[in-house]
Amino acid sequence: MPLYIDNIQMPEPALKGITRQSNKVWDASTGRSVSALLNGSIVEVKKKATFKFPPLTKSELDKLEGAVSDKTAFHNIKYTDTDGSVVLSMTVYFGDSSHTVYSSAKKQRYFTDYTFDAIER
Repeated sequence: MPLYIDNIQMPEPALKGITRQSNKVWDASTGRSVSALLNGSIVEVKKKATFKFPPLTKSELDKLEGAVSDKTAFHNIKYTDTDGSVVLSMTVYFGDSSHTVYSSAKKQRYFTDYTFDAIER
């Protein structure tokens, strides 16, 4: 299930490593009335995808971080659905990324638990 950020192929996410979410965007006048009822309208439903990766080498981590943590506000991503038949693409901004540093016995450093959010513009 390849992942592309700005048309550059990235390391492949982990098995079951993509979580998708739909987020409602409410209009600016949304709020609670005096009787505590919610009033407002949904303007749009935006998508968010959370990506998790298997253990990464330093070069794989650097490639992902170079795209996810640069100062460009918006990026284009493309990835396939779980069965590989549907290509999903959207313009996103990235949330914070995180990872754990883990060293192997052969002096090869690996990075585990790498994750980031891609939120639709």
